[in-house]
This record gives sequence, structure tokens and C-alpha cells, in this order.
Amino acid sequence: MKSSGSRVTSTAWLLAAIIIVAAVARLAFLDLSAFRADSIDLYRQALSKTPALEIWKNPPWSNQIPLAEVITLGFHHLLGIEATHFTVRLPFALMGILAVLGVYFLGRRVQGPELGLVASSIAALNTFHLHVSREAYHYSGVTLFSTLTLVAFWGLLSSLDKRRNPPLRDWILWLVFGVLQCHTHMSAWMSFGGQGLFLGYMILRKGTEDPRDRKRLLIYLVVVAAIVFAFLLPHMKRAFAEYLPTAAKKYSDQAGNWSVILKAIVQFIPAYTFGTWWLALVLEAVLVAGVVWVFFAKQEERHTIRLFGTLFAVEFVILTLTMAIIGKGRANFNYFSSLWPFVMLFMALCVKGVGHFISQRFRLKEGFAVTLVLLPVIAYSIPPAWWTARSTGKPKPYKEIVKACDEHLPAGTPVLVDRWFEPWNELRVYNSSRVFFTFTVPDEPLEAYVKNQWRKTAKEFFRNNPTGAYLELRKTNWQNPDIGPWLWPREYFKNHVQIINQAGIHLQNWGLNFRPGTKMNINGEIYWNNLVVDLFYNTREDSIEQARKEGRPFIVFYGPEWHYTKLWPQIQDFRDWRVMEERGTIELFNLQDKPAYVRFGLRGMAIQGRKKVQIGDQLSHSFPDRELSDWMIGLTEISPGSNRLQLEDKLWSLGRVPLLLEQVIVEPATEEDIRQIPDSTAVEAGGR
Repeated sequence: MKSSGSRVTSTAWLLAAIIIVAAVARLAFLDLSAFRADSIDLYRQALSKTPALEIWKNPPWSNQIPLAEVITLGFHHLLGIEATHFTVRLPFALMGILAVLGVYFLGRRVQGPELGLVASSIAALNTFHLHVSREAYHYSGVTLFSTLTLVAFWGLLSSLDKRRNPPLRDWILWLVFGVLQCHTHMSAWMSFGGQGLFLGYMILRKGTEDPRDRKRLLIYLVVVAAIVFAFLLPHMKRAFAEYLPTAAKKYSDQAGNWSVILKAIVQFIPAYTFGTWWLALVLEAVLVAGVVWVFFAKQEERHTIRLFGTLFAVEFVILTLTMAIIGKGRANFNYFSSLWPFVMLFMALCVKGVGHFISQRFRLKEGFAVTLVLLPVIAYSIPPAWWTARSTGKPKPYKEIVKACDEHLPAGTPVLVDRWFEPWNELRVYNSSRVFFTFTVPDEPLEAYVKNQWRKTAKEFFRNNPTGAYLELRKTNWQNPDIGPWLWPREYFKNHVQIINQAGIHLQNWGLNFRPGTKMNINGEIYWNNLVVDLFYNTREDSIEQARKEGRPFIVFYGPEWHYTKLWPQIQDFRDWRVMEERGTIELFNLQDKPAYVRFGLRGMAIQGRKKVQIGDQLSHSFPDRELSDWMIGLTEISPGSNRLQLEDKLWSLGRVPLLLEQVIVEPATEEDIRQIPDSTAVEAGGR
């Protein structure tokens, strides 16, 4: 028979092994995945060394409490380290590791160290928690502080359940962790509030053996609630004044839409456990059957399960109703992250229940039977844990996108992105030194997409930029029945490259992708949003062939010296500008088999001063500062095939004034034009 000391030692060794596994699963390849939208802002703040106090005073978001930002920025400031993809995520990974340790203490407090070990073993490789621990966002903090708050709260609850006076230590811990929990995410407010309501009910219903304690305990509860409310008041004011009115307007179509809420509820348990494919559902059903069997077979555990389940139900209902009413129907399964420790402990109770059933049926030691059940659960969790660590995006693989563009596209290529937010957000952080990511016009919300005729503007973009590329990130509005899929790029472009987040697809197929994509079946073909990104492009030769098919007489190419820009952030202008600094080449390609005369000119403007542009030694023009003007050179004879014009600014080194070129004007000359202009005035284009 093992002594108490040996049991403590074995428990400590097992717990240490679990924490090591949890740490490896959260730290391995931590810098592999690309940041996503909101986490990019946190990365930018860390790069710019924004003071943590400044973020706290002036939060960047009306619907978020900036604790995650403060922790990250403070972490970098205190350690004096530079912001990298690894270090920005590191505080969240560390919080994830601590949350696994917290799950152990929760299990130990509810039923003893054995339950704590089982629960923390499941939590160590839990796919949902690996996602949030490896992402620089709010939910890792939610799971950590919700777990620690629940540990303290269970001490209060179990004391009252036994009609004992809860120790002051548990009150203090519940207050401290509750304040931290409520500063992680708005959804955590409802979880903590549910605990407060349930505790008030327990005080009034049971109290302690001394009825006079009820008043004192209620005072404690009111004091805790008042302190937490005082800490949250500035954030509540901001949420009610800024976020909720905006959300009510933005999500008005979802108000009272219970289908959105029900979808989140249905996704909640599978997403937090083993997924939605058939083997996962079988595993979940078997485990749930285990806890049901224990509930009816073991009377000594029935009360604990009932108490635990009732507390979970209270928090779950309050959170769901809040999303439905105050949140105007906006719901997602990740908003339940404050309930994650409940799920981990519930899964542990399920494993122990199945283990107890096996031990009774086959006369095995209960600990051995529980281990037999736990091992396949852990084995099942290893593949999705590996995929989570190896995922290249959440879900879009921005690093791989930029790499593919740099490998396949010539320098200076403008790349049209099908979502207008991406070029100046994600694809500015993951920028390319070779190509230019851009958009045509705003395509969100749907009304803007329709009003601006986005697909028409995209086609015009490629007519003006024949060697431009198209980056299809999310197949915008394909599933809208009024708009439908857009297969034109697959017909227009000769070259197609797919950038695939393969690990994300594995997770999606198992129903375990925290940041999911969308799978669509269009005319028998499978298409993915976000997880598979499509890059389309034509080479110079492809563009020439395409122009010939369209019956066009000429096509214009820009040399690699030209840059590209849009001025919309400065002046809300959505035109495309080619930028010339010291020199730039323009290639006029005559698609006919004989020389042709064209009217040739340039439309553009200078920035930060006047710019004199020359073609050879005889032709020049001064473009005024910030004033669009045309330089019409006149009739130009171009030979069949390639005709190159070299533009030059010989004063570039003195003024460094850039030219913004809106359009190269190339118009076929009429017979009347040619008859009226003497041969001596015609300008011949540069050689082939």
C-alpha cells in the first residue's frame, strides 16, 4: 500500500509532466502562424513600443478592455525585448500554460487530485485552448482568469453547501481573480455575474449553521460586487456609449435571430472538446454516457455533479441571453470561453465515469480503468494539437501568400486583393519588397459591393494593368444568391497558384478550427474561403495573347522602375497611380503587323513640387504640384511589337519630386490626323 507521501510525490511528478506537455504544445512553432486582423494591431503596438499606460487610458477598441494589450506591452517593456512574432504571443502562451495548472487545482478542489490530474491532462492538449493560447488575443486571458476565479468560487460554494462559513481567503481570491477575469472580455462579465447571483441564492437558501452569518455573508457579496463594478465602470460607460449603439445598428438584421444563437450553442461543446465528425461525436457520446451512469450509480458523487452542473447552467443561460438581447443576436462559440474550465472538468468527470463503469464491469482497479479511458482521449487529441501548432494562418496564411507573390510575380506587379481592408492592414504588416498589394474600391459591406460594381472595377483594373495579379482571399459574396460565384479570373488568367493552410483544413474537417474558413460546392467543384488562397496572374506574353484575342491594337506595360500607390487614406481618392522617381520605362506594344501612328500622352501630377520629365533631349514637360495635367506629345509612330520610351528626371537628385501617373494615353490616329501632320513633326518611339 502506497503511503501518503509517495502519492503526493507521484501526483507532483505527473502534474509536472502534464505541464511540460502543455508548455511544449503552446510554445512549439509559436512564430509560425500569421497574425490575423485584431492581433495585428497588438503586434503593431508592440513594434512601436506604445506605453502600456497609454493603451489603458485610451483603449483602441470600444468593445474590448485593453488588459491583453497592457500585459503584452508591459511584458516587452519590463524585459526590454524587441517585438517579434514569438515574443508578442509568448505572454498568451504562458497564460495558457498557467490555465492548465489552474484546471488541476479546480479538479482537486471539486473532487480531489485524481480528478485534477485527469482534467489537466485533457486541458493540456485541448485544441480550442491551444488555439487561444497561441494567438495574441483576449481569450487566453479569459480562460486563465476564469479558471482561477472558479477555483476560488468553488471554495465559497462548497463551504456554503456544507453550511460552513467560507474562509476570508476565498473571498479575497474570488474578488482579485474576478476583477482580472472581468477585464479580459465583455463576455466574462456575465460569467462572474452568474457566480454572484448563484452565491447570493446559496447564502439565502443555506447560509451557515449560524443564521446571523447570512447578513454578514450578503454584505461580503455586495462589497465584492461593488468593487468589481467600480473597476469596470469606465469600461461599461464606454461600451454602452460607443459599442452597443454601433452594434445595434450594424447587426440590426440579427436582432432576435435565434438561429445565430442556436448555432453558437450547438458548436460550443464540440468545438471545445473533440470536434464534429462522426468519430468525435461517438467519443463525446460515450463520455457523456459515463457521467450520466455515475450520476445514477454513485450517490456520493451525485450531489457534486448536480451542484457543478447547476452553476454551469446558470452562467451559460445568462451568457446566452445577454448575447441574444444586449448583443442583438451576435454570437459565436468563442464567446463562451469563460466557460472553458467547466468543459474541462466536465470531460474529466466523464472520463472518470466511464472508467468507473469499466472497473465495475470487468473488476479492474478504478485508477487503472480511468487511465485506460484517458489514454485514447489523449491520443485522439494529438493530431489536432499538431495541426494547431503547424497551422500557417488564423485562417489566412499571409506569410505564405507574400512568399508566393514574391516567387511568381515580377518586381513592381500590382496585386489586386478581393477584400479592400487587407492591403492596408494585414498585407501591410506582411508586406512585400517586390509587389504592391492594392484594391479598387470599397467592397464591404454588401451595399458598397453592389453600389460600386466591384467586379466591373476589377476587370477595368486588369485592362489598365495587364500584368497585374489577382489575389482571391475569400471569394467575396459567392454564396449570396443575388450575386453568385465569380469564375471570371479562372477564365481570364493563364496562371493559377494556390496557397493552402493544410493544417487548417485538417482542423476544419474535424470541426476544430477556432478561426474557420468556409467550404463551398460550386457546380461540383470544392472551393475554400480563407484556408485556400488563390493567386492568378498573366505573364507579359499571356497579356499580349489576351489583348490580341480581344482585338485590341495596342497594349501598355510599365517597367520595373515604377512604383504603385493609392491616395485614398490622404484624400479619399480610389484612383491607381504609377509613381516615377528618377526614371521609368513605358513599353507600347503594337499588336498589329505593321507600323502605326498613335496619339500618345501622359496624364499625371507631381507631389511636393514641380517635376520636369524628359523623353530624349527634345521632349519635356513640367508637371505641376498636386494638379492633374496632360502632356500630349502628339502623333507617334510605333513599330510592330515592342516600342520602349524612357522617361527621365535629370533633376531628381536635387528635388526628389515624384511623378504620379494616372494614365498613359494611347489613341489610334485617324487618317485625317496623319494627312494634316507633316512627316517632320511626327515623333518616332524608341527602338525595340
